[in-house]
Amino acid sequence: MKMKKTLIIFCILILLIGGGYSISTFIRSGENSVEEEKELGMVGNKEETIGLDMGNTAPKFTLINTNNEKESLENYRGKNVILNFFATT
Repeated sequence: MKMKKTLIIFCILILLIGGGYSISTFIRSGENSVEEEKELGMVGNKEETIGLDMGNTAPKFTLINTNNEKESLENYRGKNVILNFFATT
């Protein structure tokens, strides 16, 4: 009986250690610094996908503002932009 209890405790400990190791490895895999990502070639090599889906780069376009000046979306790269399209009839 004591042997069975010891075996169960041993198995539980092995599972906890293995699970903890797996979780810590998974967590550390997403913690690369920008410097590490540059060294590994993970930054700057992604192709930009242009499109209307979330996460894609917006298509380049130019519009005329209310002062009759051309405004290009490219001028606002890296900034938050809200476009309000409206029409009147």
